[in-house]
Amino acid sequence: MEKAFRTYLLWPVSVFLVVILLTLSYSCSVKPNSESPTPGVFGLKEIKSIGLENKEATATLTAKVLHVLEDGSAILSDGITAIFLDSSELKLNSKYLEKVIKIPNCSATISDNGRLNLIIKDKKITIDISKELKVNEQILSKQLNKLTKEEFPVFDGQYVKLSGEISPLLNLTEVKEYKLVDSYSNEVIIQSREYIESYNSNTPIKISIKGEVIGYLYKNHKLNRWEIIPFGQAAVKLELPKIQATVDVNIPALPPVTNLKGSFESSSKKLTLSWNYEKTNVSFFIYRKYKLDETEYYELLGKTEQSNFVLENFTLFDISEGFGVIAYQDGKESQLTLIAKEDIEVK
Repeated sequence: MEKAFRTYLLWPVSVFLVVILLTLSYSCSVKPNSESPTPGVFGLKEIKSIGLENKEATATLTAKVLHVLEDGSAILSDGITAIFLDSSELKLNSKYLEKVIKIPNCSATISDNGRLNLIIKDKKITIDISKELKVNEQILSKQLNKLTKEEFPVFDGQYVKLSGEISPLLNLTEVKEYKLVDSYSNEVIIQSREYIESYNSNTPIKISIKGEVIGYLYKNHKLNRWEIIPFGQAAVKLELPKIQATVDVNIPALPPVTNLKGSFESSSKKLTLSWNYEKTNVSFFIYRKYKLDETEYYELLGKTEQSNFVLENFTLFDISEGFGVIAYQDGKESQLTLIAKEDIEVK
């Protein structure tokens, strides 16, 4: 009787424990499937993380082709981050641009030039017409030297728009390359200097100019610096006026500078230009006009907010034909006002 009574008391407890165990078993069996990725399948961020840790792993990558370079190299993105595909691994052409592609057996490694590159073990590629992938450039709003371990593989290879001050890096007096410094003090080296210099008759720009670059941002691990590959000439914009003989009447324009004068001191090799202007808060860009092989060029010499400009250690008697000034304000510009070399007073 006593034994039966104890059994009667323990029976509800046993049922309760069984219910709890079944509930825990069900929750544990469901949770991993909802949060954990399928074994062997990685996103681009994970592929890059593995590459940075020098470990080997492969995955099938589905990504959009954002940009194709002249040599067949390409930049791919999965919508979260991006990566460089070197043409030595797989050469793409323009037919793949803006297409979603699938590549099996991918991994990543740091190349000889310090860039994190996609490695493809099976040289196969298919265009996935069943998928649409929207990829927009990111506006960088972080300090790159303070990225967390989680953030780093996202930005070490990212499709971004950078805005800031673009200035030359000099080796003695020669322009070596250009850098952009944004509002977060990020310093990024701009590749393809010809995109910058196309604004200045394909000659070096030796002053700082505000500008914008859209392209592929990555960490150069070899040189320990950040760099950006612009997505073509149209992806680089400088706040520089265009040299034009006449002003389009349909474009709002500023009045030209007046009373442009120049003087040159032979002993100190100093050229001084001065002018008058009716508006305030205006920037002035100073150019040198010269001719080479019967072609006229305009070289940017400097920028000022004053109504005068001085050039030190300048040689007047060279191929220069004259000097000009353009007024610039809020995207509006004036016609170029020129003074011929023979009209400059020599002292």
